Amino acid sequence: MKNTKLYLDEISRVYPEVKWKRVKRIDNNGIAYVVIVLDGKLVFRFPKERGEAESSLRTEMDFLDLFAPKVKLKVPRYNYKPKDSSFGGYTFIAGKEAGSFSSLNNLNTRENVCLFADFLSILHTFSKKGLKIKEYDPYPEVARYSEKKLRVISHLLSDKEKKFLKRVISEIRGLKFPKKCIVHSDLRADHVLVKGNKVVGIIDFGDLSVGDPSRDFTFFWNLGGDFVKQVYKKYNGPKDEGLLKRAELLNVNQYITDVYYGIKMRKRRWKFPSLNKIRKIVKEGLIYTAI
Repeated sequence: MKNTKLYLDEISRVYPEVKWKRVKRIDNNGIAYVVIVLDGKLVFRFPKERGEAESSLRTEMDFLDLFAPKVKLKVPRYNYKPKDSSFGGYTFIAGKEAGSFSSLNNLNTRENVCLFADFLSILHTFSKKGLKIKEYDPYPEVARYSEKKLRVISHLLSDKEKKFLKRVISEIRGLKFPKKCIVHSDLRADHVLVKGNKVVGIIDFGDLSVGDPSRDFTFFWNLGGDFVKQVYKKYNGPKDEGLLKRAELLNVNQYITDVYYGIKMRKRRWKFPSLNKIRKIVKEGLIYTAI
């Protein structure tokens, strides 16, 4: 992994006018990127490797140029875009990641319901024309990846929990949806910014893709089933009767992923909260799926 100085040298080489006194490096803001924050004012994102991550960053920057003016919530607006798109920089968005928020339940307000519903309605109806956005993996492929992850985390699970998760993955393998649209694809607590009890921004569009709109509803299950239903009711994007069921299954799948990467990357804050969520769901059951 590159030394921080190498990233700073690259910023200075391309943008000699950018000066700073304080540097903060964030390696866990997405698995594929390193984030450098200068004086709490500028954020620079660097792909850890060339290839797909670099291409995704280029797509993210192009998309947000068009999308940012359309939404009420703040999203990154890349003012610094090298010609080779090898990294990008934007003005820091003030707010605290919901992933480190004391209680997500404090976000369960009518105002936040409206903000999320408005954001997703615009995102999911946004035109793909002229944008090179990848298609998300088909569900059989998602299930295959999840089976591999489940084998890695199985030593942490009871037999009942393993059986439950295997059935969830089996359900995911057969999922179908009627309409594709642009989706954030990684709308999770770490990528939701809050001030007080209000949502103020959404960050990290590196997994932007074309796929099932239900993917962007998974995070809302952390705020309770009623919150999900309220957002869905005000949402004006592509709806279908199975959307919330798919979102609930994908939410469980996200917990599998979090525990997996918590093990692989030694991130306790990913591993244990998600493990506890799995145990709670196994105990209480799902709302939309009889498992």
